[in-house]
Amino acid sequence: MNQGTGLFSHCLKCGARSSGIHLKCPVCGGVTILEYEEASPTVDRSEASIWRYKGLLPGFPRRVSMGEGLTPLRTVDGVIVKNERKNPTGSYSDRASSVIASYIASTGWRGVLRVEYVEDFAYSLAYYTRGLVNGRILVEDPLNADADELVKAHKLGFGIEVCNSSEADLPYINPLTIEGLKTILLEIHERRLNVENIVVPVETGTLAFSLCKALRELGEMGMHPGYIVVGATLKGWGKPWLLNHCKDSIRVEEVEPAEAVESLLKLSRMGLRTKLVSALAYAVARSMGGSIAVITIGEKQVRQRRSVSGLGMEILGILEKHGDLTAYEVWRMLGKYSLRGVYKALRSLEELGLICVKHVVKGVGRKVKTYSVCEDTYIVE
Repeated sequence: MNQGTGLFSHCLKCGARSSGIHLKCPVCGGVTILEYEEASPTVDRSEASIWRYKGLLPGFPRRVSMGEGLTPLRTVDGVIVKNERKNPTGSYSDRASSVIASYIASTGWRGVLRVEYVEDFAYSLAYYTRGLVNGRILVEDPLNADADELVKAHKLGFGIEVCNSSEADLPYINPLTIEGLKTILLEIHERRLNVENIVVPVETGTLAFSLCKALRELGEMGMHPGYIVVGATLKGWGKPWLLNHCKDSIRVEEVEPAEAVESLLKLSRMGLRTKLVSALAYAVARSMGGSIAVITIGEKQVRQRRSVSGLGMEILGILEKHGDLTAYEVWRMLGKYSLRGVYKALRSLEELGLICVKHVVKGVGRKVKTYSVCEDTYIVE
């Protein structure tokens, strides 16, 4: 299925070039990347998602977005961190899923979509494509898969198959994943952050490669941000083959296992939970200086269905009357609760499906949530 005018797929393995989007090379089955006849670096600052960079993304007639992207920055012990936990399902995979779901919504997919299992990616894709496609997740090694993630994906309608991942219609490393992930660098460039290095964890190398592609595209348009992408990997893991296509825009730094564990524990002592691969990026960024680390930090939310509290009922009343308010605006109108309490009540109402969330942009690239009562919600005292 092809979609998009002025789009070409270029195979990294055999070099074949063909029009349209191909999830795998039609000649050799290798990994393809997208090339654009016309691209624009113009930023649509009214768009509170990765689609603010639509001039550098495929031009789909239908876009599926849950407000992914524009993830916040914070400083952790002197290290600037871009926290990808703040995406809808808590992973930078949501950026890829938005592009893939937009492709599926725009082109249609006949039959079953068989997706390669990669942690975070499988659940994210199930979340974004629910109701769009009949999906199956191909798990090659069930004992090393995240059981909770598989259960959540299954609840969203995806089947689970134990088989060789090479049979997948949609491998994790595909041109649409790369397009979604490259928006991380576009956000950093838009903010004009004064850093030299963008440090990312390396497993498959897809994230690092995607940022390198964004650097190359900006350079071809006469914009040279000057960043170096640094891939943080555990010593002995080796360099993924994908990074051989990045040329001079990337370097790989190895971290000793003991140093990786110490970084993980250091973050934990600061009350921050993350994965070991994210701790690798943090360790490298901290040792190099002048760097930003792209990682996921925070506590996963525990979701429980519970009845609406008195505060929740008051919030529903305000939103029913005014609608589209930020948490701060709701708090100001209530006047008698803590801001933290209002945030907790809003989160509970959202989990119960009583209020709906919309992302809007305020200021320079600052994404905020607004809340309103969902159209099919009836408030009963």
